[in-house]
Amino acid sequence: MLQAFVITLREGLEAFLIVAISLSYLRQSGRLSLTAAVHWGIAAAVGVSALGGYLLYHAANQETLDGPLALLPCVSQTAYRRCDECIDEMTCGIRSVMKEVRDRTAEILDGTSLEDLVMRSHRMLESGLPLMYHI
Repeated sequence: MLQAFVITLREGLEAFLIVAISLSYLRQSGRLSLTAAVHWGIAAAVGVSALGGYLLYHAANQETLDGPLALLPCVSQTAYRRCDECIDEMTCGIRSVMKEVRDRTAEILDGTSLEDLVMRSHRMLESGLPLMYHI
């Protein structure tokens, strides 16, 4: 939670500096009529941020991924299909291992919130790794 607070504080400070610089430039260049647009932009950004925060807060513990997790159709809970090659599912060693993989994958995903994904993304950004979003 402290990490999220520090990141939010840092991002807010950066946004404040950008707005302050923009307003200062507009005043110094004699374009006072455009400062109203900056103020409207600030109000819109605060509103959208508040809405986004509300939605993220209430969605933090929701499942972030849907669909079959199993690598083989014979262990899928949502898209089960018997394997063509399998003689006996109950004694199949591959099926047993793949069922364990599916169960552990589900366990990891069930314990991962949207907040966790965002925090991991921020850590990757800070370490200089490129991010790839598939949403």
